[in-house]
Amino acid sequence: MTKRGRIYCRCVQTSFRVMQAFFPTRGVHVLPDVETLADLLGELGIHRVLIITDPRVQACKTLREALVSKGIGYTVYEQTKFDDASFRMEYACRLYLDCACEGIIGLGDTLTLDYAEEIGARVADWKGILKRNLLMVAIPTTAEGRDRTEQGIGWHRDDTLRPRLAVLNAEYLAIQSPSSAIFIEMDVLSHMIEEYIARTITAEHRAEIERTVPLIFENLEEYYRHPEGMTAGKSVPRSTQPTRAFSAKAHSGYIHAMAHSLASVYRLPHGFYAAMLLPHVLTAYGTKIEKKLHRLGVRSEVALESDRHREGARTFISAIKGMNARMGIPRTLSELQMAEIPALASRAAKEANPMYAAPILFDALDLEQIYRKICMK
Repeated sequence: MTKRGRIYCRCVQTSFRVMQAFFPTRGVHVLPDVETLADLLGELGIHRVLIITDPRVQACKTLREALVSKGIGYTVYEQTKFDDASFRMEYACRLYLDCACEGIIGLGDTLTLDYAEEIGARVADWKGILKRNLLMVAIPTTAEGRDRTEQGIGWHRDDTLRPRLAVLNAEYLAIQSPSSAIFIEMDVLSHMIEEYIARTITAEHRAEIERTVPLIFENLEEYYRHPEGMTAGKSVPRSTQPTRAFSAKAHSGYIHAMAHSLASVYRLPHGFYAAMLLPHVLTAYGTKIEKKLHRLGVRSEVALESDRHREGARTFISAIKGMNARMGIPRTLSELQMAEIPALASRAAKEANPMYAAPILFDALDLEQIYRKICMK
């Protein structure tokens, strides 16, 4: 990244931190079911909404019936794929405007919710209104989506575009497989590490991460081998459940930007890509984060206090690689083609810059180099 680009990103990040002190995050109003949601939309005078979902989501029928019972019209958009994204999203925005919709409901997994928020951002731009004034509703159908929505965390890089309403009901959650639960926890781990090495880390968050990251190293593989007792919406190890609420508040970085880009194309769980990318991105940061990674390695009992920072950081990264391998998470992605890398890197850079306060700033060309490492067959 150019010097001018780095200065611009750091100025934006500093300004955002200052603004947060004066404009606190708006919370999300949680509703128990879609019937209650339909009642509230009726009281708000909403006549028609755009539903962003996936054709495999069974809860969509229940939502449509609830809306119809209250005299609220709806338009359903199910083409939630990021390939040829510009064309698809422009079509969804046209649907919103042509059908005179007054709000957007995202119903599905984290990718679908992300897609809904991206469409919401474009609609707000087209209509010339503030993003925070657009009615956004989230109805997650995965445990990961439920956790993030419950904490009031949006997926769009513009934090003003957060769902105002959310329906959190265990009946709408798909039963999570053991592998899905592992991916969720690896997503938690990568969120915490990105928060720990970020320039915006606070003493409180640092202490919390140092207490909870060792729990993942201690318990996750055991849970992978013995996942008994898992139920819908309760798919994580008991010992690491406290980390999930915290991870939803943590800042993202290039790991998640790159994982989001991959998940938008290949549709595998976001946590799968986060786990795969985690050691590669940490290695790319180099000496800038060695001291912090060494400290985490010592807390997790995979490195020694007497190790030099470089040695301790490498040991910590190696421990992550070993844990991935033992849980069946590959180091490379066989489906990824070299020709697709520039578009993936461009999308990831657009998400991350200028908002993500990573220890080192990367541009699209830098991210291409990391993508090539997981593309090597």
